Amino acid sequence: MFATVALMGLVSPTANLETYLETYIDSYQEAQEKYQAAKHRHEIIKEAAPPDIVVDVDVETCNPDVTDGPAAALKHIDRVHSELTQIGKEIEQYRIVTKAYETLKERQEKLQRRAQPFGAIDAEMRIKDYQVKDEDAAEYRAYLKSVKADLSTLEESVNAWEQAKKEYENLREFQKELNRRAQPLNIADEDVEIVPISSVATDREVTDYRSHLKSVRTELEERECGIERQERYRDVQDRAKELRERIQLSAQTHSGTPFDALETDITASFEAASDDSAEELENYLDDVEEIHQNATSVLNFLDRVDHSHPSVDEPAWRDAVEMALTECYPNVLRPIASDIAAMEEGCWERDDLATYTWDEFESLVGSYYRNKGYDVEVTQVSHDGGVDVWATNKNETVAIQVKQYNGGNRVGRPTLQRLVSVIAKGDADRVVVVTSAEFTDSAVEYANEFGEGLDLIDGTDLVDRLSRSELLPSV
Repeated sequence: MFATVALMGLVSPTANLETYLETYIDSYQEAQEKYQAAKHRHEIIKEAAPPDIVVDVDVETCNPDVTDGPAAALKHIDRVHSELTQIGKEIEQYRIVTKAYETLKERQEKLQRRAQPFGAIDAEMRIKDYQVKDEDAAEYRAYLKSVKADLSTLEESVNAWEQAKKEYENLREFQKELNRRAQPLNIADEDVEIVPISSVATDREVTDYRSHLKSVRTELEERECGIERQERYRDVQDRAKELRERIQLSAQTHSGTPFDALETDITASFEAASDDSAEELENYLDDVEEIHQNATSVLNFLDRVDHSHPSVDEPAWRDAVEMALTECYPNVLRPIASDIAAMEEGCWERDDLATYTWDEFESLVGSYYRNKGYDVEVTQVSHDGGVDVWATNKNETVAIQVKQYNGGNRVGRPTLQRLVSVIAKGDADRVVVVTSAEFTDSAVEYANEFGEGLDLIDGTDLVDRLSRSELLPSV
């Protein structure tokens, strides 16, 4: 075939046939390869093209077997590739806009489903598809952009109505709960009208409906305040009833003690009260509760404790109980109740002091002052100098001498005279002498003459102080 084609194209019978054939064959092979490549590309594009895009490129004009030789075929190859490239761009644009169209349609369908419960939302919106032959791709993309903006507006509306629906449902539950709480209080139901969201007209704005819901919530919250006020008053009445019953039992247990005065005071306070005074009544009952608790604590303690104990002042304590009950005054019993609480932990006796050695006794006195908030130093024996314990706080420095005596030994006047010299030296603001025994009459007389700078604590006083402290007697 090559020989026949070559002879047909000879320009001159005298030309170099061999050279010409080589050139022609090379040109033909090049044209054939490019034709096959164009044909293959044409098939790929045709398969990829949607029905709306027609691939009508005449690739056969590149076929050297059906044209006027390879040279003519090569002339058409660039045009064919250019047409195929243009169609490829159209296909890509079609894919892009179609994808965008499908995405918007899917979004629209979801919004329409969400909008269905709300009659006030018009979710009908036609999104036209892409017409390849009649519409420019750039113009269609601009159209889709506007559709996207419309869908965003629709979505905002759907979100707002969904939020309104939640508010509506919450208000309905709130109203039901208030009615449930009002029943035991014999409060009539108040039918605050809540417009159902399902009946909202199509021309109503969501802002109008949410304003309606806001006003309804305000009404319901006002009703809730009234219910809470009456609930609180009911609870305080129940508390008063229970407290009166306990007071009556205490009156039976401790006959002759004026618990009935406290009960009468409760009754009078509630007769003059209203549901607006619940907080005031709560505070009042706190005081009554404290009075009753402390009064019974004091009386019970007196029933079982030795009244001769130095920490127990029975007449004063009973007078305090009577004053608290008759005058409804809690303060008078607080310090007594505090002392009793300390004594309940461990009540000291004079015999407890006798179990301490002299150095243990010094440490005990140091612990007592440390418990009172002082910084304490118990001095060494070799550096005693008359002061066994130094106690210091931000207000004063106290020099303390400790005398552990048993039997009939008593601390005399000379001991005090030697100790007060530390005040004269400026080393202490005050001196204290502590003994497990007693002081002589002359020592007490000297202390009275000296004044506030000298304090005496004998065994009875120390037992009282320790019983009121947090320190416990050794087992």
